[in-house]
Amino acid sequence: MRELKHDQEESLTIIREALEKLPPTRRPFGVSAVEATHEAFYDADLSSTLALIELWWEMLKQHYQQFEVQSWLAEVNIVNPTLVWTLDTEDSILEIHATVLHEGESSAIPWGWLYVRRRNQQMFRICVSTPAYLQHIVRFYQTIAETPESELHKVFAGDHTVIVIDSDNDDTKFAHPEGGSAEE
Repeated sequence: MRELKHDQEESLTIIREALEKLPPTRRPFGVSAVEATHEAFYDADLSSTLALIELWWEMLKQHYQQFEVQSWLAEVNIVNPTLVWTLDTEDSILEIHATVLHEGESSAIPWGWLYVRRRNQQMFRICVSTPAYLQHIVRFYQTIAETPESELHKVFAGDHTVIVIDSDNDDTKFAHPEGGSAEE
C-alpha cells in the first residue's frame, strides 16, 4: 500500500505509471463492501480512465472540504480530520482508497474507493464509489451526532448495516456503519 501525495498532478503521474503496468485480465472485482447503488462502472481507454480518476479525486476533495467544517464533528469525536490517499496493485487490479483519518477515538472513515483492471491492451474497466456512498457515510455520522445515546437503538432499528454498542460513559456515543464495530 503506497500513500499518494496531496499534489494531484504528481499522484496522477504515479497512477498512470501503475495503470500502464497492469496486465490484461478479466478477473472480476469481487464482492463490494457496500450496495451496488454506491458504485459506478465504466469502460474506458487510458486517457479517459485518468480523466475519470481526476474527476473522482476532485469530487471527493470537494465533499471533504464541506465535511471538515461541520460543527457536529466534535459530537462524534472526529478531531483534526485529514484526507489521505493510498494506491495498491493486487491480483492485477489497481486500487485507490481515500480515507479520513482523525485524532478522535473512532476508527478511520472510508471516504471512497476506485478499482481498475485492464480488459485488454486498450481498454480498462473501472469500479468507482459514487456521491451516494459519501452522502450515506456523512448522514450516518450526523445522525449519531444529533441523536441522544438512549435513542440510537430506536433510530437504527432494522438497519442491519449498523451495530449500536451501549456505553457506560454518557459522554460517548457508539455505533458503526457497514456491520463493523467501534471501540473506546
